[in-house]
Amino acid sequence: MVDYVISTGLPLYSEARAIIKFLDGKSVAEINKLRETISKQQRNSKINVNWADPDTWISEILTDRAQELARELWENSNGVANPRRIFPSSTFASLHELLQQRGQYTVTKEGNDFINEQDAAIKTADSKEGIDFILNKIKEQQPCRRADILEAWGKFLVDANFKVTVRSFIDALLGGRFANLLQRGLIARKGTAYVVTENGTAYLQSISKFSDVEKDKILEQVGKLRESINTKLLANISAIETETFTKFVADLLTRMGYENAEVTRYSNDGGIDITAKKVDGLTEINYVFEVKRQQNDIQKNEINEFAGEMGGIKRADVGVFITTGKFSDAAKETVENLRDSKIITLIDGDGLIELIREHNIGIEKETIELYDIDKAYFQQDFSQYSYIEDSSGTSP
Repeated sequence: MVDYVISTGLPLYSEARAIIKFLDGKSVAEINKLRETISKQQRNSKINVNWADPDTWISEILTDRAQELARELWENSNGVANPRRIFPSSTFASLHELLQQRGQYTVTKEGNDFINEQDAAIKTADSKEGIDFILNKIKEQQPCRRADILEAWGKFLVDANFKVTVRSFIDALLGGRFANLLQRGLIARKGTAYVVTENGTAYLQSISKFSDVEKDKILEQVGKLRESINTKLLANISAIETETFTKFVADLLTRMGYENAEVTRYSNDGGIDITAKKVDGLTEINYVFEVKRQQNDIQKNEINEFAGEMGGIKRADVGVFITTGKFSDAAKETVENLRDSKIITLIDGDGLIELIREHNIGIEKETIELYDIDKAYFQQDFSQYSYIEDSSGTSP
């Protein structure tokens, strides 16, 4: 049975390796002082630095030995390990017994294996953190969004005796593991979803507990079927009239939890097509939407026109541009440039299909049950059913 270790702030393995290597032989007291200094400066509202740029803030807020240590970590890791991220990696290393602390940090044999990316060490960490479980679930569901496996991940945490019930926290734990898989090239983005790469498939095949050739073939066919359904969905949406498409999007927004979704006009010349609102706690957020049923890429001028229309709508807090096509790179760059004055979200055809699937609109879900052997069950000795000797020492 796996002895699960769930890190709440799971670091990227590349970052953890660099930090564990750096900590070897360092004074625990000096590292604690460095961490405390950085933490104190982060809480200081008067300090205005870019924490993603250690080249700048190390010299600005640190002095003497703290500055020396931070610079050593940043430069020797070639910019992989941000010094303000020491705590998550050191905690991860302690939980997995990769580091010992006795006045100074000492890397264990397991720690050296992890630093040197030994296969067994990586797979052990993955298994204890539930990363291999998540990779397998992504393969089963692909193309897979985090929300698709959130329930299964929550059940996994229960089985791992990790007591957490807050959905946002469960999702945050899942997000850290997705980030690791993505950085290691075991999964890849596909629109707003994820798929397992060839490297990810090979990795799963190398783990006996997830190795099942017949099941893999079935899941491959299921994945192809999902791709086919997505293509058909987009074709059906693209075929409906502009006015109907706008109403369809309004219905989708209502099912997503938006309130007072109202169609404002039917046209192909840009502008606000739908207005709606959402209540987040005590805050009411007003949204405006432009929808385009077209195959051509949305260009930067259309984004600029939409941003201008937003300015004419009273209390338009957020704008959302939805298209069945794609957005040009220039259009995406325009949204980024407008971020200081306008909040605009872009949803392309792939993103729209994922929303439709997530909210079960215009599709009928069919469930296929796959069964597997519970090897642990058949490996037990059923000792609870052993004969009980009577007082004479004989069995009945």
